[in-house]
Amino acid sequence: MTHGAEIQATAEWLSAPKLVITGGAGVGTVTKPGLPVPVGEPAINPVPRRMIEAAARAEAGHRLESQGLKITISVPNGERIAAETYNPRLGILGGISILGTTGIVKPYSVSAYRASIYVEMKVAVANGASHVVFTTGNRSESYARAHYPHLPEMAFLQVGDHLDYALKQARRLKVSRVTISTMVGKLSKMAQGRLQTHVSGGSIDHNFLAAVAADIGAPAEIAAQVRGANTARHTQVILRKAGISGLEAELARRAAEKARHFAGGAFAVNVLCFDIHGELLGTGGTTDDN
Repeated sequence: MTHGAEIQATAEWLSAPKLVITGGAGVGTVTKPGLPVPVGEPAINPVPRRMIEAAARAEAGHRLESQGLKITISVPNGERIAAETYNPRLGILGGISILGTTGIVKPYSVSAYRASIYVEMKVAVANGASHVVFTTGNRSESYARAHYPHLPEMAFLQVGDHLDYALKQARRLKVSRVTISTMVGKLSKMAQGRLQTHVSGGSIDHNFLAAVAADIGAPAEIAAQVRGANTARHTQVILRKAGISGLEAELARRAAEKARHFAGGAFAVNVLCFDIHGELLGTGGTTDDN
């Protein structure tokens, strides 16, 4: 929905020496917990904030030692655009979100992406990589690399939302072990057997997460809170505050079971669940670290 949208940035000097980044018209405001941005703040995610700040400091130079700078990000028609996204459901009101983890958008077709997964895996297997690691994005790949420093670079494949396709090709190429590295949102879908995890195939199922929470010991009132959670990350916060652990491990166990069943038991599967900072929160499936 944001394709071709105009993004505006306005800079103005302040008397106090500080740098402020805020949202103007067309940028949403966070009203519910569970997102990377606190409630009440404009929906400008941490990486874009850091990039905007770095660019502003590079331009302003030493002047920021005596003066402040306020950067306001605005999106004409942002509120109209946001009505066609999941923002209202997530409690982001009044406009779109400013998102991103690298600052670079990589356009691709689904067929080309899937073809690249197959080719990369074929090369890895041909070069002796019997253990391959499927990651769902840049961060989950970097965390998996740190977890398996002994594996060659070619063993790590970014499969994005196409876990189903990657598992089929792993079976076809006769790998002996697959590790899946991801975070709690996509993991919750995998644990249900939804191995194509794109949002077009459905959003987070909070009724499912509430049932899992009950299975790991959450009382009825906490399970009800999970059922009304804003995001999967919000579910983590609810359970952590209630002193209930084991969500990520249980989801990882179920996801590994679903993935192995989907592949017809052709290879061992284990799953790693990281948080956004790289902490390993839970594992499931094959337990050896070879």
